[in-house]
Amino acid sequence: MRLDLSIIKLAAFAAVVVVFGVQAAIAGDQCYDLGKKGHHHQAINACTGEINSGLHTGHNLAILYVNRGADYGATGQFTLAIADFSKAIDVDPSNTNAYEGRGAAYALNSQYALAMDDFKKALQMDQYLADDYIGVGGFAQLNGSGDITAPGKNRHDYSLVTFDASVCHEGGQLIINGRAGKGQSAASFDIFLANQPVTISGRPVSCGHAYDVHPGSPYILSCIFPAGQKLTFGAEGSWFSPAGSTNTHTYYAIINCK
Repeated sequence: MRLDLSIIKLAAFAAVVVVFGVQAAIAGDQCYDLGKKGHHHQAINACTGEINSGLHTGHNLAILYVNRGADYGATGQFTLAIADFSKAIDVDPSNTNAYEGRGAAYALNSQYALAMDDFKKALQMDQYLADDYIGVGGFAQLNGSGDITAPGKNRHDYSLVTFDASVCHEGGQLIINGRAGKGQSAASFDIFLANQPVTISGRPVSCGHAYDVHPGSPYILSCIFPAGQKLTFGAEGSWFSPAGSTNTHTYYAIINCK
């Protein structure tokens, strides 16, 4: 298991948690209204109609691309989301939401370096973004990869990583996203607080989890933790995969102090 650690100041990474909540409205914009209500496929069609109408240029056209990108992201179409956020940036380089949205799409598409570049750009453009998100200070950025094995029903065989968040004197949030490899086993993940023993059998008692992630699929989980914590991230194969089947996974984590 490899582990890289660096300290960054990047509140905009929390855009991954409020995934693609970057939309804005223009007059009579059904694209925005439908997306806000969660009707993302209908919103995509409405956005496309407005974009192709030729009635919008500049700032308003960029908003339409951002809105459609947000709806693509909300439906898991991250490559199309990235393309739309990029078009919004080409049309209006001052659109901070486009950088936030593209950063979130890059992160959920496991393109972490590009994601960090976009989040940093958004924060440079608007230093007050930190007030809109979860934290107000230092962040620890960690990434790595590992192997997993399916333990069989009601058993556990975790690959473990410890994240030391004891510097967060008022607690904070651990956010982890990544991708399961393309091996045979599906993947399951848990975050354990210091007072939650790593489970060896039965249902885990954990602070955050993502279970039965299909091979090749992205995942995201988070845990809001109190002060003085060393958190344990456990990765293993799914109960519903053949016992002993294997896979790999990557992870990208942010520790966000309050």
